[in-house]
Amino acid sequence: MENAFEPNNKKKTNYLAIILAVLLIGLGIFSYKTYRTQKENQAAILNEKLEIQADLDEKIQALDEAISENNGLKDRLSSFKDSLISFKSEVRKLKDINYATIRKYKKKLQALEIINNRLMKDVDSLRQANYALSMTVDSTKAVVEAQQKVIGEQQKIADSLHVTTQEMSKTIEKGAALKISEVNVTALKRRSSGKLVETSRSRRTDVFRIEFVIRENSIAKAGNRTAYIVVKDENSNVIAPTGNFNDAQGHTVSYTDSTVIKYENADKDVIILTEIPNDTLERGNYTVEIYLEGKLQDSGEIYLK
Repeated sequence: MENAFEPNNKKKTNYLAIILAVLLIGLGIFSYKTYRTQKENQAAILNEKLEIQADLDEKIQALDEAISENNGLKDRLSSFKDSLISFKSEVRKLKDINYATIRKYKKKLQALEIINNRLMKDVDSLRQANYALSMTVDSTKAVVEAQQKVIGEQQKIADSLHVTTQEMSKTIEKGAALKISEVNVTALKRRSSGKLVETSRSRRTDVFRIEFVIRENSIAKAGNRTAYIVVKDENSNVIAPTGNFNDAQGHTVSYTDSTVIKYENADKDVIILTEIPNDTLERGNYTVEIYLEGKLQDSGEIYLK
């Protein structure tokens, strides 16, 4: 009887071996395709990064040529060249890159492209003016005076473009600044158990809970930001100052509290619990000012009985 069933068992074993082999081959093919797709995506992203660097290299080379030919625009061209070199270094140091990062840097590149085009038009205008001058050096006094007039007009154009370039640079800087909204201030008292509960009484207030939202800005750099909280009474006196900082205009500002916030290129809900010595508060209105990146972004108010 054992000999009769032995061939069937061998057949079943062979079928199972074949099925297992097919499954292993299929799994191997799937793994290979997945690996290949990931590599192709990484290669595509890296290629876009290299294209941005190549574009910046071309612009820097063109600026070098323009600087050697235009002493009148040397300072402006050199300043913009330094900006491009700094941006190129920033792109080159990128390691963990993805499509979102590439899009952000392409937007910044587009903004720089606008400034670069205006500068190159300015360079071309002066180059043409200089060529016209070189062809008419031996002309009559009337022609020389006319040429000097042309130079004056071209310089006005250059000055106008310089102002435009500065304004655009400021616009880009402003565009990268973070903004906050939805400021809300709540007075809290601390019970003996340590639990914080809302209160409207000045003498019972131990803590201000300050809530706000940092809005997403796609061209702002991710990273830590320091927020300063300035609590003022009705007479603009700072309540319980703990230190000073210099704002964006270089003024010294006393603050009640500060904290470091990690910004990650997305809307950020922030809650800050600011300790307030209750013997410093009296009945009246209080203003809570919020500074971010050295700038007064927004404020909230609270009335205490």
